Amino acid sequence: MSSATRLLGIVSLAMFGAVHPGIALAGQQTTLSPHAAQAVDCGGVQAEADQAFAATDYVRTATASSQLLELLRAGKATCSVDYAIALNNHALNLDKLRRGAEAEPFFIEALERKRAADGAQHPDVLVILHNYALMLEGLGRYSQAEPLFREELQLSFALNGPASSDALDSLSAYAVTLAQLVVRF
Repeated sequence: MSSATRLLGIVSLAMFGAVHPGIALAGQQTTLSPHAAQAVDCGGVQAEADQAFAATDYVRTATASSQLLELLRAGKATCSVDYAIALNNHALNLDKLRRGAEAEPFFIEALERKRAADGAQHPDVLVILHNYALMLEGLGRYSQAEPLFREELQLSFALNGPASSDALDSLSAYAVTLAQLVVRF
């Protein structure tokens, strides 16, 4: 079965509570009762998002990541996707499409959820901080990006050590933002 057919089946199931009789999902019957439609393996949607991102097709990626979030929010997904990471990835996709205003609430929620679930010292917090700060920087909102880059740098030093490539990348991003702030004043 093609990934497009699988994706169509998953979307049909998520939106209408049943799979169209002409579409069969692996491991699923072609006709489902409303109760059987409560759980969907979201691996196909995640794979679609990953493939589209690798192909730099951010419109397709954003569509798939939006579908994944809807499945997760509705509690219809059975997969190992971390909701905070799915939020981060969707925000990143929106940012790639230059839709930063739409992306920001997803970054904020991702950061809040990841900190609450795994603590402020988790490596995924570092990734979300970096992506969120880059988005703000791309929008010219340097004064809002600066504290996020500072926090990212401190966390990177704590997790990876000051000489690590991640810490040096964090330091570089922070320096660029500081330079932009200095130029503006």
